[in-house]
Amino acid sequence: MSRKIFIIIFYFITLQICVLGQNIDSLEQQLTKVQNTDKIDLLNQLSEEYCYEGDYQKSRDYADEALYLATEINYTKGMADALMNIAEYFYAVEIFDNSAEYYLKAFENYEILEEKEDMSYCSNVAGICYRKIFEYDKSIEYHLQSLRIAEEIENDYRISAAVYSLGILYHNMNEFDKALEYYNQSLEFDIKNNDSLGIAKSYTNIGIIYRHLDNFETSKDFYNKSLDLYQKLNDTTGMAIVVNNLGFLYLDNKEFQEALKCFNKSIFYEKANKNTEGIASSLSSVGDTYLIMNKLDSALKYQLLGLELTNDPDIKKYIYESLTKIYSQKADYKNALIYHELYVNQKDTLFKLENLKQIANMQTKYDTEKKEKEISELITQKKIQEVNLKKNRIIIYSTIGGLVLFLILIVVVLSAYRLKKRANNLLSYQNAQILQQKEEIITQRDEIEIQKQEIEIKHNQIKGSINYAKRIQEAVLPRKDFIELVLPEHFIFFKPRDIVSGDFYFIKQIKNFTLIAAADCTGHGVPGAFMSMLGIALLNELVRNTEIQTPAQLLNELRNQIKSSLQQVGQVAEQQDGMDIAFCAINLETMEMSFSGAHNPCWIFRKEIRVKSEKLNVENELNEQKLLTFNYKLLTLEADHQPVGIYLKEKPFTENKIQLQKDDIFYIFSDGYHSQFGGKKNLPLKSKYFKELLSEICNLELSEQKQILEKKFNEWKGDNEQTDDVLVIGIKI
Repeated sequence: MSRKIFIIIFYFITLQICVLGQNIDSLEQQLTKVQNTDKIDLLNQLSEEYCYEGDYQKSRDYADEALYLATEINYTKGMADALMNIAEYFYAVEIFDNSAEYYLKAFENYEILEEKEDMSYCSNVAGICYRKIFEYDKSIEYHLQSLRIAEEIENDYRISAAVYSLGILYHNMNEFDKALEYYNQSLEFDIKNNDSLGIAKSYTNIGIIYRHLDNFETSKDFYNKSLDLYQKLNDTTGMAIVVNNLGFLYLDNKEFQEALKCFNKSIFYEKANKNTEGIASSLSSVGDTYLIMNKLDSALKYQLLGLELTNDPDIKKYIYESLTKIYSQKADYKNALIYHELYVNQKDTLFKLENLKQIANMQTKYDTEKKEKEISELITQKKIQEVNLKKNRIIIYSTIGGLVLFLILIVVVLSAYRLKKRANNLLSYQNAQILQQKEEIITQRDEIEIQKQEIEIKHNQIKGSINYAKRIQEAVLPRKDFIELVLPEHFIFFKPRDIVSGDFYFIKQIKNFTLIAAADCTGHGVPGAFMSMLGIALLNELVRNTEIQTPAQLLNELRNQIKSSLQQVGQVAEQQDGMDIAFCAINLETMEMSFSGAHNPCWIFRKEIRVKSEKLNVENELNEQKLLTFNYKLLTLEADHQPVGIYLKEKPFTENKIQLQKDDIFYIFSDGYHSQFGGKKNLPLKSKYFKELLSEICNLELSEQKQILEKKFNEWKGDNEQTDDVLVIGIKI
């Protein structure tokens, strides 16, 4: 029976906290008192502290500042620590290719400093990052490099980390003998260091390997050893994992009663852990066992219990498939068809692959023609330069020859006639050559001009096609008159990087709810526009679904639809397309707003009235009113650190609710504004400064806010190309 195996990969990255006993506030107060390398070291410490606390954006901001200052003064230790902190940030937000890149940059700097323990650490975590994006060759290379360095300095902790990582890697590659070899080495280190939790985890992983090798008794023995240790540690999470794996082991061996006991124990432990999805998965496993035993009523009961509990799309999909089998065997074909349709619905594709291929080909053709035009223009310039150089050389040589002949004529006046005739003949011949070469140059120039015109015609044709695509994209966005009707006080700053955009905005009124979204699709230009069309179409379909009640439910289902449409199943080398989004739903009766986001948050500025002074002597009421000041405080509705699309660690999207008040102003946006490179040092604008800008202008009229945002953006960008599509939406209640 095909079933997801619960494989637990235990690996912990220890964040080294350099300043024990100091809190973040005291560290930040010291920043104004130190300079040069001391300030860089303090910035790196703050970056580590914020990463440890889970505030990853602040951690990244401090690391960026440390790297900038360290680079300016060529402070290698500061650069190494800052690069590693940036790598830790990308690891925390699960952008593993960027994380690996920065760990290896940090490795290079630690290598200069000959700090081999940090070299081993960076190499090992780079290997983990490459494993997570399925680049196994690079993963093996960097794990082995980490192991060699750790063995060279005889560091048991780093050796243990490297061999454990190699065990996980070979486990994922289904090379079970190699995985077993490294898991056993890791177990030896755990026993040597008397690490009970590490021993229990190693026993579990070794048991899983022996199950893959069809060694029932040995696998069961290691599972039971692991269970005994977890019971001594009173670790109910570990106990739930082990008994669940034991259940599948007994199921493989057709010992159904023992399997049922294990799955029921797993349910008991998951209830203790308050893990609803774990309970649902174990209930489904009980149902599968009864299905194999042909006890269809019991199988149906447990599958329905699991379905009632779960919100996980993968578990739902599996339960739909199991219910289809159960109802089919019960000859209840009506219900079998219902659940089969629910199962198949996950795989439906909204757009044909041919449309995707045509748009991709259009983009490729456009890029190719553009590049060819640039190359052709360079070649044309080079030819003209060569022709002009040749012409000038001929003119110079001719002039010199004429002068020499003229001097000879003066010197040898007695033989002037004969020499003059010869010289005139030679000069006439040279003039004829010059005339002929001039005609050749004119002919070549005309041919080059014709080629240039042909290239421009092709370029304009392709550009015309994309402009037509732009009109289609604009047609599916909300109309301006509709937006003004639904949102009387608003602005939308929308600035695509190319002709068509990967960002889009979505505004709908459904009954007594106003729905607003700002989305940022993977890529820009034509590929991004295709993803935006897919996103708009799916959102239009999903908001009509009465079963979806909240933004979080909508994003969960949108993710399922995108994965289904793009046939994303998590395989190696498949496309990782998706979108980041901020989605708001406002109840017009209660003015309560629900929010859910993927990477992109919602910022709300709320007006507060303060009295500047109560003891001033005033002459009239007008002067007294001037003493009142208005301030705005920022309320942030956080987004989940995951995209709407295929993702290694998917989880349900979080629901945020807030009661809106009159004069509240909230903003949703893509990352295009604060990602723009520019300024004197050609750096990204950053979200910190974007937030400060909004706090400065939030009290102005919305139309004026939009003008300022556009002006500041253009000033920052300067002569640089636009980095990404830009979308900022501001709404006043």
